[in-house]
Amino acid sequence: MGNESYVHADVRDQGGMWQKVGEVGEREGRMNMCVACAGIVKQLSDCLRVSAEEVKEVLDVNINGVLFTAQAVGQQMVRFGNPGSIVLISSVAGSVVLRGDSVIAYHASKSALLQMARSMACELASRKSPSASIRYHQDTSLRRRSPNTPARIHNCWRSGAI
Repeated sequence: MGNESYVHADVRDQGGMWQKVGEVGEREGRMNMCVACAGIVKQLSDCLRVSAEEVKEVLDVNINGVLFTAQAVGQQMVRFGNPGSIVLISSVAGSVVLRGDSVIAYHASKSALLQMARSMACELASRKSPSASIRYHQDTSLRRRSPNTPARIHNCWRSGAI
């Protein structure tokens, strides 16, 4: 089957991600697959008053973190000449507004992942060298109630109002 590797890294650090994933490539001698599933959501914030710092933090993790992870793995796949898969995980919030949530940066970041997956897939498919196939997965688990989901929001999701 193959080996699985788990590493601890800050997905916002492009150079650090490239180095960590490169170390895994050195150790394993290949790179076959990656699931890029970076995501944070901050407290509910009015879209007209959300702070620049909050927006930057969410976008940095949710967009840049996924991109830097996919880049690092794709580089290793090309380096070793083996095709593989990079799965980008998003959220239902990338396609529909979660009414009752005031998380504009989260909504925008998860929507961006769909276009990122399309863009990377087209660019990598046009190369003659072995490269990654990009798959986009939209996680719908947000529809299940977590302990932190306010009842009013959960009821809105369940009713199909989103």
